[in-house]
Amino acid sequence: MDFVVSDSARQYLEWLPVCEDLNAVCFHGFSQYNTLKVIGAFRYHVWQTEGFHLSDDCIWIDKYDSVATHWVVCQNNRIVGSARLTIHASIDDVPNTNDFTKLSYYYVPPIASLNRLVVCPTSRGKGIASWLDEQRIEKAHELGANTIIGTVPAKRVKALAILGFVEIGICHDAEFPGMEWHIVSNTGAKKRG
Repeated sequence: MDFVVSDSARQYLEWLPVCEDLNAVCFHGFSQYNTLKVIGAFRYHVWQTEGFHLSDDCIWIDKYDSVATHWVVCQNNRIVGSARLTIHASIDDVPNTNDFTKLSYYYVPPIASLNRLVVCPTSRGKGIASWLDEQRIEKAHELGANTIIGTVPAKRVKALAILGFVEIGICHDAEFPGMEWHIVSNTGAKKRG
């Protein structure tokens, strides 16, 4: 199944080179609502191929998408990766907040949350996830974030450690039964007394 950024949307977006035959775009929230719907369908499809069923409407978007900064990586107009970044004044407002509030950490605001990183299985191993991580971290710093957090599968922990993150906990998500998520943070998360 191909997920494509429409020609009408492409003309309004500034495209960035990623590597060789890959390019990407960054946009904010619902400024590109139709593109966001395609991203939601792409997310759903990729996780479905991993064996998870996220919703009955075949699209995975939530309330944070409207206020997030999104990246979409394409190869020949076909989406092969996407990710988002959200900024929050409090840990109580981040996606999956309970995963963070149960830990004995204090998170120095503003807090950036790296989430919804998805790469098409046939496009993995090309550095797309690392490029998306670097872009989101750079944007988080640009937006003044003091703490950057995320929940990632085990296979992503090492890549984020290279970028200065440490694992601070483990959680489980009802949408992904049987999958263990690793909670990571940069140095903005401080251990409580």
